[in-house]
Amino acid sequence: MPWWERLLVKKEEPDPLIAKLESKGYVFNEDKEWWQRIWTTETPTGQEKVIEVYRKKEGEWTSIMYGNNGDIFYEEPVKFHV
Repeated sequence: MPWWERLLVKKEEPDPLIAKLESKGYVFNEDKEWWQRIWTTETPTGQEKVIEVYRKKEGEWTSIMYGNNGDIFYEEPVKFHV
């Protein structure tokens, strides 16, 4: 490749949100293709669980929370400053 072609190829920068998610304990779920962490709390009748998700689709990030039964109870586009 001539030197001038390297100037035309745009190098993709890593997404800064990924490092922030990793630092807060999120892990990448390859099956679902999203970043997640799981919150649990004890209740008198057992345990409840919430899955907190960040998903990037078509270049846009969304924050989603799934309840104990798998239903979405929160979803919002992500606006962030890293």
